[in-house]
Amino acid sequence: MIVSTTFCSKNSMFSNAKGLAEMFERLDFQTPRRPNAGSSRVLQQWHTEICTRTQERWETLITNDFQIHAHSMEPVTEHRAMQELPADGVGARISLGISGMPCLVVVSGRLGRVLVEYVLNIQGKDWPKPTPFSPTEIAILEILFENISDAMSESWPGTEPIPTTYQEFIEKPRRARMFANGTDLLVAKIRITSDYGEETLHWLMPKHPLEDQISQEFATVLPASDHDLAAMVAVTENIPKEIVVELGSVELKMSEITELWDGDVLMLNQSAFQPLIASIDERPKWKVTPVTVGPRLGFQVVEAIDD
Repeated sequence: MIVSTTFCSKNSMFSNAKGLAEMFERLDFQTPRRPNAGSSRVLQQWHTEICTRTQERWETLITNDFQIHAHSMEPVTEHRAMQELPADGVGARISLGISGMPCLVVVSGRLGRVLVEYVLNIQGKDWPKPTPFSPTEIAILEILFENISDAMSESWPGTEPIPTTYQEFIEKPRRARMFANGTDLLVAKIRITSDYGEETLHWLMPKHPLEDQISQEFATVLPASDHDLAAMVAVTENIPKEIVVELGSVELKMSEITELWDGDVLMLNQSAFQPLIASIDERPKWKVTPVTVGPRLGFQVVEAIDD
């Protein structure tokens, strides 16, 4: 027989909420929520048009064949977004909208080198090795980044272009302190195909301010169903869920169980020096350690567990 001990942070009376929660998309506690359907359509249209206009602008500077197309746009945390940037990348800071929302555009070192060589009409056989850029080469990249900034402004699906300003060239974008820790971002990926192959341009922007901009400017054209969906999501996010922390287990014979008395100590299979596992709907979500808060027993999150 297995004897298990659990700690619950919510009363089990809320367990009937499980059925309602399963009617909605399962919540991911590490990934920011996606924009609603109406905002997603606006963002997708903007993303695609930016690629088209950037291609047109770059073709006035580059004679080699290349293609630019929208690949994806996902909500991620600031920490994860910065980790996914190329280690040898270079980029640009661009402000967006009247409020000056910060945006970060990043290319890998070798893609930056290819773009510079294309502008200078230099053609090699293999991907060039990423090397530090000279002041002249940085000036060329700045022109290309300014083209992207202009394309962002002109491609905005609203009645008027959205104001954008190219601000500065960034040599080490992974170290840039543009976004506060924990900020939810939208990361758009743009695929650039050249004679050498395919590379990705990363475009990072703050999620919530941009969603606010869209909801204010496009409120009259977003269908009611999108607002209903947002309300449903809000309801789902407030459904209480039971978090179970398993302290460990011990296996005893039935004869041993019947002989248990007050004061007997059972040794669990859990080390006192290892974190416990906290679960939701039997899915491990965090590693935790037990703590006491006054007379109450609680737990402190040590690490999130990826699904």
